[in-house]
Amino acid sequence: MAGVSSQGTTFTFNGTDYTVTSVQVDYGAERQVVSGAHMGLGPDDFEPVFTTGRTRDERPTVQIDFIGGAIPGINASGWLSVSGKLSFNGGATCISSQVTAAIGELVRGSASFRVEV
Repeated sequence: MAGVSSQGTTFTFNGTDYTVTSVQVDYGAERQVVSGAHMGLGPDDFEPVFTTGRTRDERPTVQIDFIGGAIPGINASGWLSVSGKLSFNGGATCISSQVTAAIGELVRGSASFRVEV
């Protein structure tokens, strides 16, 4: 979504409204491949290749930079609704959040959500 302006985009999480300054969506589902050669096999042994469990969750992750009155709580679950140039909604869990600046009751921050699809 490079090059798409977030101007006019807002999001609501658990009833709190925020103004979006940036949105990134990561669709997850990455798996790790492990070669049997790294498991102590000899040079003439058959070399199996194993696919391990997921290294990331298969559910999409949405990272949002925002301006608002508070930051979403980590591990808080609720309804995430994004509207504007990019629109979607659904159940989500906040997996990280941080304040990058604050002036009075106005907070600039970022939060990542694991979205239920």
